[in-house]
Amino acid sequence: MKKLLVTLLLLLCFLTLVGCKNASELHVAKVSDIQSLQYEIVMHKENNPVPLLLSNAKDKVIIEKITSWMGQAKSEGFDNQVPTQSIPPNFLTIKLTNGSTYRLSPGNNDIVYVQIVDTNKTLRLRSSNLNTWLRSGWGKDTNQVLPFDEAVAAALVLKDHPDFPKAGEIKKIETTAGGPGPTKLNGELKTMVEKSSQKDTYVVTLTKAWNITVNGKEAKSVWKYKVTKDAKVELISSEENDKIINTIK
Repeated sequence: MKKLLVTLLLLLCFLTLVGCKNASELHVAKVSDIQSLQYEIVMHKENNPVPLLLSNAKDKVIIEKITSWMGQAKSEGFDNQVPTQSIPPNFLTIKLTNGSTYRLSPGNNDIVYVQIVDTNKTLRLRSSNLNTWLRSGWGKDTNQVLPFDEAVAAALVLKDHPDFPKAGEIKKIETTAGGPGPTKLNGELKTMVEKSSQKDTYVVTLTKAWNITVNGKEAKSVWKYKVTKDAKVELISSEENDKIINTIK
């Protein structure tokens, strides 16, 4: 029994050390490590807020909050690379006094991706507070309103569908189906955005279509998403028929 207890304690220590190792890669131990914070709006860079500096009392409060959340966040380990997206989300650039740079962007399920620019590693942190701030809280803290237009609405949907083109564009695709001697099929991916009758809301439609009909049914799928100004995305309808090409003999 004693031997088992010792083994469990050693295992607990090992797991604790591993978790600490992941967190220590950030080297953000105290507020004084921060040189500046810059929130960057990808689709409208001309509207980027000014950098936050410790010399400004109001900025210091925000920096202290961000630093605290990063320190309290649960580490989910490293990714090999930053998630691939056709249009990246807005992000927060943190510059440290030692010359290092971090780039934070929100993911799903409270995940925050922290790209360590110097090493090109990406650490996944789980923090509801930090994720929410990166999506919308920054605007309240900096008295900045994110422009909400068709491009922004599309970007919010496309970050989870990187294969599709930007709003109003069509992307040609091809595949083969059937066999032996499979048939080459051409198709297209399309992204369309329209203003909803609801205030501050857009409807983003993604279409994937192949130039073939199987048993009288068009090989086409359509997904419609409602996107609101507070960056919420909701799937409101879907019809998936593009995979019927797999039934071609």
